[in-house]
Amino acid sequence: MTLSDPRRPTGSWKPANDVEESMAQAAAAGDTAAYFRLVESAPLYLPGSTADRAAGVQRFVTRVVFGHTYVLAFTSVEGLMAHVGVLADASVATTYEELRRHWPDAGWRLAVNPGTPVDAYVRLESVAEAARGGVRVASAATMVAQAQADLAGSGMAAPELESALTEAIRTADVDAYVHLLLGAVVVVPTTEPVAGPAQIMEAGFPWRITGGPESPSIDVFTSRAAFARAFPEPVPHVVAAFRFVLTAWPDDCGLAVNPDSPSGISLTHEILQMLRLWPTSAWAAK
Repeated sequence: MTLSDPRRPTGSWKPANDVEESMAQAAAAGDTAAYFRLVESAPLYLPGSTADRAAGVQRFVTRVVFGHTYVLAFTSVEGLMAHVGVLADASVATTYEELRRHWPDAGWRLAVNPGTPVDAYVRLESVAEAARGGVRVASAATMVAQAQADLAGSGMAAPELESALTEAIRTADVDAYVHLLLGAVVVVPTTEPVAGPAQIMEAGFPWRITGGPESPSIDVFTSRAAFARAFPEPVPHVVAAFRFVLTAWPDDCGLAVNPDSPSGISLTHEILQMLRLWPTSAWAAK
């Protein structure tokens, strides 16, 4: 389970209601029990669609984070629409207890307010235990280290990955490209040296932003060879799981993967928002 650091970069995020204000205070104080008591008692809002509502169908929007499938839930409609408006045009009000009664898959987990400074990723059954102080919260650094180790042990070799990405572009296989990218460890150039990937979560991380104020973008490279081709002279950088990099991606910045390479693509920040929420399947039926 992870409760995020409220000091990390959050763009223009502000609490939308008293619940989120209290969550921010609990997170800042490191009071995990108080935070999860709010999750237990507050209204929760799930992304939905007007078409499903008209048809009387309830579905769950999911996101895969570090290999686990999470159901997305928010403590305000404003937060929901700001972060998953590209996937949903309506919301469904529920509660933690109602979710427990109708949980679709025992292997799935709960993501509360994903993409905000008051987010948490937790097993559903752990919420009640955490609310009573019975669960220890893992640090962001621990979560990153585990993801790095998992990906390092299972990922493709760099030339093989670049060849697969190039083939996905040639065949216009978007699903294959995204699957490969989300499973990759990438090199991210920075404007100054950083201690390690966990620093990505901190305020003031030195992103190397290109493209100017009209179309800002950040480059990532799927191998050190691709990075070296773009930067023959040494520049500061960090190596991190791409999925982790996305969790702290700056607002309004696009993405360039392996720029000026046959394996490269560029995405606007609007498309990147969809990539950040890319699930194993677009919708998972209840």
